[in-house]
Amino acid sequence: MAISRRVVQISCARAALVAIAVGAILVAGDDDNHMYKQGEAVKVWLNKVGPYENPHETYAYYTLPYCRDVSKELERKGAGLGEAIEGSDMVLADYQISFKQNVEPSIVCSMELDENDAQTFENAITGHYWYQMVVDDLPVWGMVGEDPNSSDDEEEDTQNDEQADAGNENNGDEAATDSDDDKTSEPDEGDKNDANDDDKTGEANDDDKTGEQSDDNNAEADSSSSADGADDEAGDDSTANGRRLLQSEEKDSEGSDGQEENDNKEEDSAENTTEDDSESKDGENKVEEVSIYTHRHFDIAYNGERIIEVNLSSSNLVAVKPNTRLDFSFSVTWKESEVDFDDRFGKYLDDDFFEHQIHWFSILNSFMMVFFLAGFVALILMRTLKNDYARFARLADEEDFAKDMGDDSGWKQVQGDVFRMPTMLPALAALTGTGVQIAVVLFFVSIVAAIGSMHEERGYVTTSFVVSYAFASVVSGYVSGSLYNRSKGKQWIKTYILTCTLFPITVFSIGLTMNFVAIGYSSLSAIPFGTMVIIFLLWSLLSCPLALAGTLLGRNAKKPYLPPCRINTIPRSIPPKQWVFPQELVILAGGVLPFGSIFIEMYFIFTSFWNYKFYYVYGFVVLVLAILIIVVSCVAIVVTYVTLNAEDHRWQWPAFLSGASTSLYVLLYSGYYFLYRTKMYGLLQTVFYMGYSVNFSLGVACLCGAVGYLAADRFVRRIYSNIKSD
Repeated sequence: MAISRRVVQISCARAALVAIAVGAILVAGDDDNHMYKQGEAVKVWLNKVGPYENPHETYAYYTLPYCRDVSKELERKGAGLGEAIEGSDMVLADYQISFKQNVEPSIVCSMELDENDAQTFENAITGHYWYQMVVDDLPVWGMVGEDPNSSDDEEEDTQNDEQADAGNENNGDEAATDSDDDKTSEPDEGDKNDANDDDKTGEANDDDKTGEQSDDNNAEADSSSSADGADDEAGDDSTANGRRLLQSEEKDSEGSDGQEENDNKEEDSAENTTEDDSESKDGENKVEEVSIYTHRHFDIAYNGERIIEVNLSSSNLVAVKPNTRLDFSFSVTWKESEVDFDDRFGKYLDDDFFEHQIHWFSILNSFMMVFFLAGFVALILMRTLKNDYARFARLADEEDFAKDMGDDSGWKQVQGDVFRMPTMLPALAALTGTGVQIAVVLFFVSIVAAIGSMHEERGYVTTSFVVSYAFASVVSGYVSGSLYNRSKGKQWIKTYILTCTLFPITVFSIGLTMNFVAIGYSSLSAIPFGTMVIIFLLWSLLSCPLALAGTLLGRNAKKPYLPPCRINTIPRSIPPKQWVFPQELVILAGGVLPFGSIFIEMYFIFTSFWNYKFYYVYGFVVLVLAILIIVVSCVAIVVTYVTLNAEDHRWQWPAFLSGASTSLYVLLYSGYYFLYRTKMYGLLQTVFYMGYSVNFSLGVACLCGAVGYLAADRFVRRIYSNIKSD
């Protein structure tokens, strides 16, 4: 016992030292306090580029042959753990921007396209490549250029969407003048993802009304990027509407200062009539050849000493041809805003989508299902058990007992074997411990994220999951150790090794496969070697010691478990089952109801993860997790009762698998979403989608399986503690 305590102390001390040493690396961030003085430099970070249809096929910004000041060495911004996992490589742009100081159109750099550069840009533009910039931790997006082959379809879709969206509500932006053009369609119950396409309505025409570009005509300004536009998209029409997702920048600027822009538009129109006429001719040419945007206009709103909003507009289309000279320029306009700094991220959040009445209705529907399911299980089982207990109470002597023995229901017949050690006990204990660990991590991170604003910081949610999982290893060790000790197992070391390796190594193997594919594509989705070392250190020096400490605590903290029924020396033979359906089918059917309770929330999570939305309604996750646990518990209890009633004492694995089978339906839904809700293509994106889906399904399997086993274990101990044993 003294040795065990010493091991626990050493493990905890070791884990604490590692946590302190690695903590600074995990939350590597910017020391910037987001406050600026008049004329202070404001940095613009260039992050990544990639095809709109493939959210995780991203590359470094200078993968495209943009020109830059070669006399300066690239300055990179350090990335935290979560940012590195999500794929980030921010380099400082050459834009010279000062706080509250407007910048007239200025050339940043010039280049002459050779044949290779022209081909690279053309491939990117026809592939609907977008780029991301970050200004004061606020992301903005823009399209690389304009593809004439999709222009006609997009204009037709825009007109159709405008007609369909004529009566929709405003999505909550500050704009009053252009509110009809800046709204998100409410998701339809039958096809919410298609309804999201209305979110993009009229954005191309909004560009025609923009007054932010002093020298740019309406035709050239039809591609602009909104800091919240990229978040308002969900996936089906990603090709035609993907560009419009990045075109809502100018209308957001109109919303924040509509009257001022209207005045500016009138002045610009009066002063630049001749220039606009000539530019209109250029606008007509953009539908005839692949063209690249060479001018970027930043419209920045501030409140006091803080930046509140950043909008990006692209213009000046130039045909992509060899030997063509490109002059890349930028301009900046500063405006005062009344929005508080704490509320500046609100424009990125799609309230109409995530907080739509269908979302609330699905939660209410799940609660009703839980209520009726729990009531049904309680009514049927308790009524049956009550009759069994009453018959037992009437047996006054041994003669009556022997006479009535033949009438005993099936579950009483296995009282001498029901607490026997299950097969593959170390694996069962390890998976149960891992499932409880995942549940603890999900509840903890979701509650913290719901209370705070974790979604506003890049990579914080991912970092929180990784670090919380490492610290929660003590929970998995404790659960697996106590379960194994209760069954009087002798291979506790094997149980410990499985607990801290089975799930992490499986996930790591899948992630390594994804990483190799990403490296082959030179994609930012490839996790850097340094980040992999940090993850390995977290696992080997923090997670494993804590799991060991938990295992030892679980083995020694509790008194020896005494089952309510004596275990027979020789196992009772299992009679042939007379079930209408085989047990395997019953186990598979057990996952239907749990999946039905979470699939609506899965849709919102998938749409957020794969379609450029910020997921922020973590309160819904907490509610759905609670519902899922109740539903899985009820299903596992029913499956266990059916198994015991068939005089089969091997209830442990059926209880676990009945809950774990939920993951099969999750995986099938993932495949459906990939085929019918996205337009992803290519090996890289397919491997990443399937890899993430499999890892997600494995986590669901462990969580639901653990809940099912623990609920069934509680049920079995309860019913057998109320009967007399020989």
